[in-house]
Amino acid sequence: MKRGTKKPASRKEDSPLVNRSSRDKKTATDIAVPAQPVALLSDVRELIQQARASIARAIDSGLVMLYWHVGQRMRQDILKEKRAEYGSQINPYLKVSLHQARFGQIKP
Repeated sequence: MKRGTKKPASRKEDSPLVNRSSRDKKTATDIAVPAQPVALLSDVRELIQQARASIARAIDSGLVMLYWHVGQRMRQDILKEKRAEYGSQINPYLKVSLHQARFGQIKP
């Protein structure tokens, strides 16, 4: 064959029109199964549980800080640094305004 000429495709796989990635893909039976699948599954479950617990702690501490800051602002701006009476409704306007702004209800 002369230099610079293309060799004709003898097989279907050698054809440039064949999607090589489709024949190179591994099937579920081709993938190596670990020797200890139970240990792997257990480890992955533990990682998921640890991540969920970490996220829950972060959300909880974020909410605690939010409530503390809201309470601090209400004490400064509304109560003028005094204590409110037990069970008193401090500011109904704030409650209604937040509710109307969709902060007091669950969004659909």
